[in-house]
Amino acid sequence: FNHLYNSLTFIEAWSIISGFALQLYFDFSGYSEMAVGLGLLFGIRLPVNFNLPFQAVSMIDFWKRWHISVTRFFMLYLYAPFSLYLNKIKSLNSSNNLFNLLIIPTIITFFISGLWHGADWKFVIFGLINGVGLITNHLWKIFKMPKIPKLLSWSLTMGVVLISFVFF
Repeated sequence: FNHLYNSLTFIEAWSIISGFALQLYFDFSGYSEMAVGLGLLFGIRLPVNFNLPFQAVSMIDFWKRWHISVTRFFMLYLYAPFSLYLNKIKSLNSSNNLFNLLIIPTIITFFISGLWHGADWKFVIFGLINGVGLITNHLWKIFKMPKIPKLLSWSLTMGVVLISFVFF
């Protein structure tokens, strides 16, 4: 992809990144399904790890469906503690509430999740793109912005996901 990017057409570039997204999904989902199956052979029930993420119509929806076990880990052990800590140390100024409870913990969590994928700036950018997308989605809901038609919502979600996968 790197040596071809100057000569790719718009359609070719989006086709390549869409194919890469499917490759990531089938690799991760396939490994997860094999683990679930092997677990069942030994009487261990493992949770489903992917739930049709490319049908997601928002970034919130996407991260509830994509690599569920890793998402849950980051939510429980990074996001929630950061959010609680920042909420505890803030000076009871309600104007910072949204910043302390949502924005800072989300950025930190996705920054670290990017580093977790690899010690390279491209993974950090991948994480931050997803973090900003998720924050935008949450703020859209919090401020009760108009509901976006499902096809447009899906297109925006997949656009953010696919652009983040370019860096991945």
